[in-house]
Amino acid sequence: MNILNTFILLLIEIYLLASQTNIYSNAQANVQLTNELPYKYVGNSFSHKFHRPSCQFAIAMNLKKAVLYHFRFQAINDNCVPCRYCLPPITSSVKGSVLGK
Repeated sequence: MNILNTFILLLIEIYLLASQTNIYSNAQANVQLTNELPYKYVGNSFSHKFHRPSCQFAIAMNLKKAVLYHFRFQAINDNCVPCRYCLPPITSSVKGSVLGK
């Protein structure tokens, strides 16, 4: 009976602390949402290149130099360039011609 009372008091304290600190603010909710997303890219802090996690160069990378990214723009904002093996550059223009009759 003593352990049960202690457990219930502990749960009540946790609830009160959570309500006082306003855990569900918008800023914290956005950070929590981002942390739940999977990491899609692995960057190298030495070479400043980023890879897909399945890339052979990402697998062979020194873990001390690995930086994880959720989105491609995060890696680009960190001055990383895409790996030439697993991430070909995104083309920004398309060439085409109009066919005549």
